[in-house]
Amino acid sequence: MKLKKSMATLCLLVVLPTVLEAQRFFQFNKVAYWYGHNRAWHERKAQTSDFDFLDHISTNNSHFGLMLSLGLSNNFSVDFRGYRFENTSYHIKGNLLYHLKPNLGFLAGGFTSNQLVSNSYKDFFNNYPSGYILFTPNQYIPEPIIRYSHLGLYGGSYLELRWGRATLLGSLCVGASQNVPFTILVGQKKLNSNIRRELEYNANRNLFLFVMPEITLGIDIFELESSTFGLEITCNAMVSNKSISYELTERVWTASNTESQSIDIPSRIVTNLRYDVSIFWKF
Repeated sequence: MKLKKSMATLCLLVVLPTVLEAQRFFQFNKVAYWYGHNRAWHERKAQTSDFDFLDHISTNNSHFGLMLSLGLSNNFSVDFRGYRFENTSYHIKGNLLYHLKPNLGFLAGGFTSNQLVSNSYKDFFNNYPSGYILFTPNQYIPEPIIRYSHLGLYGGSYLELRWGRATLLGSLCVGASQNVPFTILVGQKKLNSNIRRELEYNANRNLFLFVMPEITLGIDIFELESSTFGLEITCNAMVSNKSISYELTERVWTASNTESQSIDIPSRIVTNLRYDVSIFWKF
C-alpha cells in the first residue's frame, strides 16, 4: 500500500507541472486520479484436455489510474488514461473527441493492455493428461509466466447532461481488438516413470468485436478562482465474443519425437466490468 501511494504521489508531481505549462497552449484542461476495481467473467465450459487461456486470465483485481484531458479547439479535445493493476498488469487508452454540440459529440480511440495469467494454470497441467504432472528440472523449462496482451480500436458517440453542480456523461462505442501472439513452454513428467515431455503453445492472432458502454457521474465540490475540484464515479463495461486459438507442439522425451496440431477453442461471451472513484481538477 505504501508503494502504491508513493507511485501515485510521484505521478502527480511529474504530471501536474506539465499540465500547468500546457494550460498556456490549450483551451481546456482536466486532471483526474482514481482508484477502482476490475472484474471479468465468462461462461465456463466442461474441462477438456485442451488448455483454454481465457479460463486463467486474472481479471479480478484493484487498480489506480491517471487521466489527462486537453482541449485542442472549440470542437476537439483529447484525453489519455493509464491504469495500473495490483498484479502488475496495465491498460492504456487515448480518445479523440469531436464536440458537435456542447452536450453531444463523437469519439474515437484506441487502447493497449497487458494482463497476467493467474497461477490456476498449474492445476490444469497437474491433471491433464491424466498421469502427468508439472515438472521444471534444473530450470531448463522454467515455470511458465503467461502475459496476455491485446490492442484495440473503437468509435462511438457521447451525451453530457448537467444539473447545477452535477454532470452525467454517457458514451457507447463499438470496436475491434486482437491479442498479441505469444509462446509459452510447459514441462511435464509422467508419474512413476522417467518419461518427460515439453508442450509449446504458440497463440495465434485472434480478432474479436466488442461493445463498450460507459457512464460517469460527476459532482463539482468547490471552485477556486478559475479551477473546479470534484468527485466522479465511473462504470465501464466491455462485452465481447472471444477465444484464443493456438498451435500446440508436443515433444516427448527427445525433440525428434515431435507432434504438432492446431487447437481451436470455442468462443464465448466475455464481460468485463470496471468501476472507479476519482477526484478531478478542471481549470
